This record gives sequence, C-alpha cells and structure tokens, in this order.
Amino acid sequence: MKNFTNKKKYIFITILFLLISLGLFLYFQVVASTKLDGIENFPDSYQPYLRELAKKHPNWKFTALYTNLDWNYVIDQENQFGKNLVPLNYSDSWKNTTPRSIQCRSR
Repeated sequence: MKNFTNKKKYIFITILFLLISLGLFLYFQVVASTKLDGIENFPDSYQPYLRELAKKHPNWKFTALYTNLDWNYVIDQENQFGKNLVPLNYSDSWKNTTPRSIQCRSR
C-alpha cells in the first residue's frame, strides 16, 4: 500500500512539474512576441526620425521592444544612482554610475 502511495505522489509531482513548465513556456512565448522588427512597430511619433536614421545607416536594424513599463517609472529608476533597468551584461557606460549629489554639483 505504501508503494502505491509513493507512486501517486510521484505522478502528482510529475504532472505538476509539467504544468508549470508548460505555463513558463507559454509565458515566455508571449514575452518573446513583444519584440518586433521594423520601424512600423514603433509609435507613429518616432517613425519619421527612425526613417531618417535608416537613410543614413541602411544596415541598421530597428527592433521595437515592448516592455509594458510605465514611462515615469523607467525615468525614476534610471535617475537613481546604482539602480537602473540596464541589463547587468551591458557596459557601465550605459548605466548611471554617479551619485545624484555629485551629478547636481557638476552641472
């Protein structure tokens, strides 16, 4: 009887793992679909400027990345020393590495 109970637990855990894996797979499929190539995928107000850039740099590829982040939240995070939304593997030149008090004095 104990062996049968262990098999039921194993089957339950396996099904649970598969359902979680499927959910994660579907979630990341949706996230990946929010990255679209082409100037037409940017807001209308950006497109004329991007077309000008494309004329000057025909080899550039324009990819819109939809983050679903609030613009004010992004700006607030980017303006905080040591706290930003730039991926860790990007160069420090992309990041705010100067404390705000020093930034204010240097202006």
